[in-house]
Amino acid sequence: MRLLPDPAEPDLVAVIRLDGNEKATAAERKLAEAVFRRHTNRRPLLDKDVPPSVRAALKSAALQEGGQIEYLDASGRYTPVASLIRRAEALQADDPGFRAEAAFWTHREPGSPDGVPKIASGSPPGWPAKRSCSS
Repeated sequence: MRLLPDPAEPDLVAVIRLDGNEKATAAERKLAEAVFRRHTNRRPLLDKDVPPSVRAALKSAALQEGGQIEYLDASGRYTPVASLIRRAEALQADDPGFRAEAAFWTHREPGSPDGVPKIASGSPPGWPAKRSCSS
C-alpha cells in the first residue's frame, strides 16, 4: 500500500495493490466480519480525563498496529492543533462540493445501509471548542 497525497491527484487517498495468494488468518476474518457490526460515536465527549492506564493501553494497541497516538492536552500543542481544525472546518464549510458530499452521507434515516444516521450527530453549533478527548 502506498499512502498519499499525490499533488497530481489531490482526491486520491491511497493505492492498494493485491499481490500473491495469502489466506486470511482467523483474526483477519474476525476483523472483516466486524466491519458490518461497527458503529461510530459522534456525540459530544465527556469533560473528564482519560485514565493513565487507558491511555497506555490505547497507545500500546496503536503501536501494535503500526499507528501512533499523541495526547495533545499536556503538550502545549492543543491550541495550535485546535486552531488548525477550526480553520479546516471553515474551509470545508465554504466548499460547495464538500457540503454536497457531507449532506449526501449524513442525516440518513434509521435503517439506511450506509452513511451517517441523524442520531449519530456530534455537538451542536456553539458548544465550547475545548473538550477532553475522553468518552
